[in-house]
Amino acid sequence: MNLDFLEQAPSQAGFAATVGLSQPAVSRIVRKGIVPAGGTFGEWLQAYCSHLREQAAGRAGDKQVNLTARRAEESEMKTNLLRLEYQQKLGVLILAEMAEDVLRDWAGFANREYGISTENIVAAIESEHGIAIDREQVAKIAGATIERVRTHAEAIGRRLLGNGEPVEDCQHPPFPSIP
Repeated sequence: MNLDFLEQAPSQAGFAATVGLSQPAVSRIVRKGIVPAGGTFGEWLQAYCSHLREQAAGRAGDKQVNLTARRAEESEMKTNLLRLEYQQKLGVLILAEMAEDVLRDWAGFANREYGISTENIVAAIESEHGIAIDREQVAKIAGATIERVRTHAEAIGRRLLGNGEPVEDCQHPPFPSIP
């Protein structure tokens, strides 16, 4: 097999006929620098094949790189969405809004119970010992504890939601008066 033509200067028409392109298409690839101007037929063939391999591998210019990156990102997003849907079906995924509701309900319930039980303890002590306990002092001490629970619940809510917004108010009701 005689391959001497590979060492000769190519014509655009001859190269076009060899690789299955039109002469204007070869002119464009020469202008773009895909094949070396002044190179041999073999150098053109090698450069053109390298260009085709890069295109096939998705490395052909910024547009192709961007398209490949977008496709990979879209694929990852679809995979993540399917994973979340699967976890939700299994019952192991709790959405932030659901967690916020649970946290708000828990904090409100806990604060009401703390307030009621504190008042019940005070009333029991007063009844047992025949004394009067200053409700303002009790509210100051127990209220501070309840306030810490409320602010902690708000802080957790802000972290859960990721937007700096606190969960709805978890205030305790005023201490009930037991006659």
